[in-house]
Amino acid sequence: MSIVMIAILGVIGGATGWEDIETYAESHEAWLSTLFSLPNGVPYADTYRRLRLG
Repeated sequence: MSIVMIAILGVIGGATGWEDIETYAESHEAWLSTLFSLPNGVPYADTYRRLRLG
């Protein structure tokens, strides 16, 4: 669920692709970690791609 929410927040923040979502998540990691459990850090762009194809 956190991956989907991070993607939505990224798009609201202006992201237009998977790499943009990753960049958004990296730049907001401290804040996102207060909202979601991110034991391995923020997801990489490849994680979003796999989720879409899965």
